[in-house]
Amino acid sequence: MEEMSGLPVFSGLVTPNGTAIPLMAVRAEGSITGRGARVKIIQTFKNGEDIPLEVIYKFPLPEESAVCGFRAIIDDKIIKSEIEEREKAFKLYDEALDQGDGAYLFEEERPNIFTLSLGNLNPGVMAVIEIEYVILLDTTGSEVRFSLPTTISPRYIPDDMPDNNGIPVNDQVNPEYSTHVPYGLSLKLNIHGRDSIAAINSPSHTIITEHGSESIKVEFSSDTVKMDRDFILYIKYKERFDKRGYVYKTDKGTFIQIDLCLEDDDTDISDSSLMKREIIFILDCSGSMSGSSIKEAKKALEIFLKGLEKGTRFNIYRFGSSFEKLAESSLLYTEETLTAMLNRLQNVDADLGGTEMYAPLADIYNKKVPGGHTRDVILITDGEIGNESDIINLVKDAKNTRLFAIGIGYGPNEYLIREIARSGGGKSLVIGPGERIDIKILNLLKGIMRDYMHDIKLDIEGEIDQAPYSPAIFAGDVISILARITDRELPDEVTISGIMKDRIRRIPVRLQNITYNNSPLHILWAREKIRDLEEGRINQDSRQIMRKKNKIEDEILRISKEFGIISRKTSFVAIEKRKAEDKTFDAPV
Repeated sequence: MEEMSGLPVFSGLVTPNGTAIPLMAVRAEGSITGRGARVKIIQTFKNGEDIPLEVIYKFPLPEESAVCGFRAIIDDKIIKSEIEEREKAFKLYDEALDQGDGAYLFEEERPNIFTLSLGNLNPGVMAVIEIEYVILLDTTGSEVRFSLPTTISPRYIPDDMPDNNGIPVNDQVNPEYSTHVPYGLSLKLNIHGRDSIAAINSPSHTIITEHGSESIKVEFSSDTVKMDRDFILYIKYKERFDKRGYVYKTDKGTFIQIDLCLEDDDTDISDSSLMKREIIFILDCSGSMSGSSIKEAKKALEIFLKGLEKGTRFNIYRFGSSFEKLAESSLLYTEETLTAMLNRLQNVDADLGGTEMYAPLADIYNKKVPGGHTRDVILITDGEIGNESDIINLVKDAKNTRLFAIGIGYGPNEYLIREIARSGGGKSLVIGPGERIDIKILNLLKGIMRDYMHDIKLDIEGEIDQAPYSPAIFAGDVISILARITDRELPDEVTISGIMKDRIRRIPVRLQNITYNNSPLHILWAREKIRDLEEGRINQDSRQIMRKKNKIEDEILRISKEFGIISRKTSFVAIEKRKAEDKTFDAPV
């Protein structure tokens, strides 16, 4: 692939031969309560041709979302969907097309890229596609961050990357696109708990707010906006999110959610007299980072460098089609070495071509950690690559090194950024245009330099299935631990345990029952459990058992179908049975 310009890509609808199908409208509707959001994406388009069409639509959704609903409304007729194994869903779709019926297939190409196929769309037909998801929002202190992706930026595909089941990876993740589209995005969000909210703002778009008796409505200041950047909304609450626990009982079992926060007072500056640090920065200087992205990345790196402690060893790698080190080996942090590195950084630009991320990471991991040191790697990138699994597996297998990832740009690859940090035992951070980069970087640096808690477990007697399996939490953050348990009486208080300073720390958390019927807690657990299975984050005994019985894929399929959420192994499929006079007899274009 040639060097990329760094411009965002607009998601859109195209025929298989690349002919544009104009979307008439794109709408996002949702509600936010505390840290939780339920969102519906609604796409309206029309076949204005005089021939039947099969159309393909690629679009982004948040990487951490649990997609739990999909339906097509064809000329006011609602077509409901079912979850099926991926190959079976495609077969049902194909058979429906052969019989002249309508068919609608919804697939996950990556956890943040989805493909929708609409078969036998007749001339003049109006189609409305609705996709619904739930998500737990990123939270720091008393502030939550809602993000709605609108762009699929072009991803660099290494020359030696093999096809996926005979399909070139480029075709799966890089759709045909245009920088000019005839539609925009409209928005309507309801933020519940009006009296608990201190402020609402968007660094990415101009918004208007309307205060109701119990909620605040958020819309764009204009009817629609261009889909040239992700929408970001910050909600600051009057009080910090304290530790709390919820219990939700369904016909699928009893589910627990523990929100855990790690206050600054709970942590100390790590004792550098006993263990010194080596911090290696990796800066993406590929062509896709040109323009504002490389400027923001360099600004972030400068803030990091100025915030390091004396006695730390540090270095900077920059990469594109090749990589180079700004120092041959890690330097001892002093006023002189800081000044020299900042001077070198001034001349750095996004001038290294493609995005070959594997080589610099491998070079770092192949070097021994200096004696008496711990090593942290901080990656700054837009993440626009297609070989995510190669990078994630490399990081997952590395020992004695934590990895932190920072996403920069108009439409960064949040899946890679978040998953590489999860696999590397660190944390991730995404910075969109207009966001306060200094505050975010300083908070991340605080998390790196202070104590943190890892290998977090929910301690309850009896059978328990926790997801995520063994997370970590850093100073100032809020995370959620979800669990499914066999039906039994629970105590009013449970214990969360984790390792901090090589010692087990236990935190008591009181539980309260959720009494309303539409809680997404069980769906969120299922999404986290599937992600753990997909990425291999399960305990060693379970992994060995599942390998022997070849059960991992079967388990993903079972959970996906039981809870009605999409996964890598499953797809939504909806079949529109038509009367004889409405069947599509001509082969669709």
